[in-house]
Amino acid sequence: MNHSKIVGAIVVVVLLVAASYYYFRGKGYVIELTESEIQQKLSDRFPVNKCVLIMCLSLSDPVVKLEDGTDRIRFAAQAALNIKLNDKQLHGLGEFAGRIRYARQQGEFYLDDAEVILLRIDGIPEPYSQKAHELAKAAVNEYLKIRPIYRLKPTEAKHVLARLVLKDVRVAKRVLIVTLGLAS
Repeated sequence: MNHSKIVGAIVVVVLLVAASYYYFRGKGYVIELTESEIQQKLSDRFPVNKCVLIMCLSLSDPVVKLEDGTDRIRFAAQAALNIKLNDKQLHGLGEFAGRIRYARQQGEFYLDDAEVILLRIDGIPEPYSQKAHELAKAAVNEYLKIRPIYRLKPTEAKHVLARLVLKDVRVAKRVLIVTLGLAS
């Protein structure tokens, strides 16, 4: 009796693997994330702080903007810069854009390769402008590359089966559309 249960369990597992292969082979698994869902996840990860030598930068209150036809997530954040020489805090705005990276083993999505689109800080002395730009880029990249913005749910069967390969990332109608599938 025990032997037949083991054989039955093996058959079920083989059938599930075969079914998921044929399911994902042609079309893949699509995850759609709205601006507000990404906004919530990103907001949970802020503020971002980074100090180098005499400068400290803090980014807070991110606002996500998805643009159709791109594979990047764009967001703006409030910026506060403290230059320790004059102990004065300057304020402004930063705009960033990054691409999605999928960590298959963890079933997690990260924001990578963030670029600084704009960093405008009122009253910043010219010699510190470029350094503040570099500091902002480093702060966002270092911080977000290890903090996922979305995680597949390990308790849902579809999400367990979907721990495959990232096939496509695009924005359509202000929704991030991520397609996972089998490797070609």
